Amino acid sequence: MPKVRELVGGLSIRNNRLLKTFHINRAHKFVRTANGPTTVTVDGNPVLSQESYAELRHLCDYCDIFEYTSRTRYGCDHVFLVLECSALDPVQPAFYSQLVSKCAGERIIKQKPGARFYLKANKMSQEQFNALFSQATHVELCINFQDMQWKEITFPKLVRLIPCGYGDPSLNIVHNLYLTAINLPVYHSEGFGRLNSMTNVVLKNNFILPPAVLQSLKSHCRFCKLQQYKGIF
Repeated sequence: MPKVRELVGGLSIRNNRLLKTFHINRAHKFVRTANGPTTVTVDGNPVLSQESYAELRHLCDYCDIFEYTSRTRYGCDHVFLVLECSALDPVQPAFYSQLVSKCAGERIIKQKPGARFYLKANKMSQEQFNALFSQATHVELCINFQDMQWKEITFPKLVRLIPCGYGDPSLNIVHNLYLTAINLPVYHSEGFGRLNSMTNVVLKNNFILPPAVLQSLKSHCRFCKLQQYKGIF
């Protein structure tokens, strides 16, 4: 894109296994007071050059631009290359334990472009869930919490939450008898305000969830359905 002088909208470069170079005219630059951090999203490109990353960071120096990472795991007789979890195929509940083993401790946990990954938290233990998202800062999934026994839901390092598809809830938290807390302690720590709002969160029929939890979410949530349980308060 050497002749582009203005880029309207944004740019997503994800999961391109063979992409080596990306060039864009340096005439344009996004600003954080007008454009959110997902305006330029780059991850999962294993051979993209450092020069390309430099140009992308010039285009948006605060955006979600991540270089490719991998880690090596050693077994008894084999060495396994574990690719990052930024382009996951949907996983069925029967294989959630493998998902946790693969992605626990990863910063970026996202579905593959074009996929829709619905994670059913009620098919995991709370220990598995906490391990999976312990270090996650950027998540693109639809996560369902329904009819669960948990007292709290915590994403300790999450700063970006993207639904798995248009109109689908990023968090669907429904009919949880014991839930008293939803913790996202650093979600707004980057200072983007409304440019980093959560979207499509559904919250209803959580019997003892305090009204303050809903109020805190309402102030930073777009297209959300947040309902207090009427039988208690």
